[in-house]
Amino acid sequence: MRSLFSFIVFFIWHIGSVFAATPVILFDCGGVIVKPDENALVQLIKEVLHLNAAEMKSLTDSMEQAQKEGIYDKIFWPSYAASHGIVLPEDWLGILGDCYVSSMYEIPGMMQLVKELQSRGIHTPMLSNIRERHAKVIADKGIYDAFHPLFLSYAIDAWKPDRQAFDYVLGRLQIPARDCIFIDDEIQNIRAARELGIDAILFESVEQLQQELNMRDLYGKGM
Repeated sequence: MRSLFSFIVFFIWHIGSVFAATPVILFDCGGVIVKPDENALVQLIKEVLHLNAAEMKSLTDSMEQAQKEGIYDKIFWPSYAASHGIVLPEDWLGILGDCYVSSMYEIPGMMQLVKELQSRGIHTPMLSNIRERHAKVIADKGIYDAFHPLFLSYAIDAWKPDRQAFDYVLGRLQIPARDCIFIDDEIQNIRAARELGIDAILFESVEQLQQELNMRDLYGKGM
């Protein structure tokens, strides 16, 4: 009986170890899987804020710099508006978000990459910062269908780059930080993940991501 019990314990431990060792790649959504029509966003901003070409150019440059520095929209827009004498409409971030999600389209090659990873036994959950009303639009487009489990900030009540969001995901997946690879296009989210011991990759392009995964033996002909 003791030998049988020892075998059962070993078997359960072995199966659990194999499952825990299965690669997990945690994806962001906007800016990684899909992106908005930038022309639609520019046109909306110009019309609503009544900006001329020069003012729009100045705003665009400031937005790009803010993104590089990891400054979120909720901080950027009130600061920029105050310094330039602009009165923002009520729920301006919601208006931008509506345009953002309604004009979204798949980044060419990304869904194919995700499917290839899944075919190799790699788990592909998603962690995305999003409001409920915007999540419904994306869900209707079928974008979420390829990702499981799905961790949406409004539903889990935690937003990147807060540690609570990453801790929640790791807890639900039942994996340590070192067993997770995180893909995001926002530098502040990448920094936060790395501080927790997560292998985080700043997304730039499909080709760049393929190379990053290949260096980790998770993509390429050698798989």
